[in-house]
Amino acid sequence: MLIESSVNGLYQIEEQLDQQFIRVNKSTILNMKYIKSLKADIGSRIIVYLDNQDQILVSRTYAKEFKKRLGGE
Repeated sequence: MLIESSVNGLYQIEEQLDQQFIRVNKSTILNMKYIKSLKADIGSRIIVYLDNQDQILVSRTYAKEFKKRLGGE
């Protein structure tokens, strides 16, 4: 499950979601239970592959928290 909205709207939504959701860039919140695999990308970014074949880019801004939540840092 992805949630995409305006930047201001996402901050409000993000505060209401439980821990299985994580912000991955300025316009996307991701449900971590649908992650199939990950791939490191240039510039400390991460490409997330989802169960439904979608690919989402984790920006540098959110990459550190993303890795921490996955237990990798």
